[in-house]
Amino acid sequence: MSFEKSIVVWIHPSFPPLLCQNQIYQIPSEISELLASNYSHISSNQNYEPDFFPHKLIEESFLIDFSTIPDPSLSYYNSPITENEVLFTLHQCSKNTAPGYDQIPFIFLQKLHPNAISFFTALLNRIFHSSTFPYIWKLAIRIPNLKPNEDASHRLSNRPISLLSTVNKILEKILNHRLIWFLESNDLLNNSQYGYRKGRSSTMALTELDALIHTANTNNSNLYSVFFDLENAFPRVWCHHILYALSTSTACMDFSHNC
Repeated sequence: MSFEKSIVVWIHPSFPPLLCQNQIYQIPSEISELLASNYSHISSNQNYEPDFFPHKLIEESFLIDFSTIPDPSLSYYNSPITENEVLFTLHQCSKNTAPGYDQIPFIFLQKLHPNAISFFTALLNRIFHSSTFPYIWKLAIRIPNLKPNEDASHRLSNRPISLLSTVNKILEKILNHRLIWFLESNDLLNNSQYGYRKGRSSTMALTELDALIHTANTNNSNLYSVFFDLENAFPRVWCHHILYALSTSTACMDFSHNC
């Protein structure tokens, strides 16, 4: 199942003009095309190191095999989606979240009749087990949001906010909850990872670092720390390698096939 998304950039009529290569863009449609091109370029192959790119091409020329059946005792996370999961997930969603390209708000889904919930659950199961992802769910409306203290006329000064289909988010949240539960319950995540984990935060990481500093001072020893930030890390993730890692993991093999 492919998760590559198409981008639709929405520009408000009051959006400020952009300056690119000594040319001023003022018409909303032109600004939209410029920003869409920029967002697409960020995740393009042109950003990879010359030494890595040939390796990437070779690896991606081999199809990933998800056909091996995993241990049946581990297949409970691939069981059919239940109505209780759908209702629980809908309850957790904010009513104020902006809808995506299909313009279906969460409040609409939360007000569905119980019979409609049954049909909705059946739809999600068909998508999940057939690995057929609706194209409209891949459409993302991106709204540029100016970064603090940045030049409003520069095209790189805007951080994109993506609006995705709320129906897509329901399925995504259900599968994400299952995967996180499986990883956490089987201690498959590194204990030093604090981000994107329930009950953990950056404050805990800073507290641990503070303790290490005090220990080093007490023992009159040195403590070396390395801090780095990856620019545009998320849009440049090598998806093929992640899928390959999942395909070689007995625990996640069937799940990654459905995803």
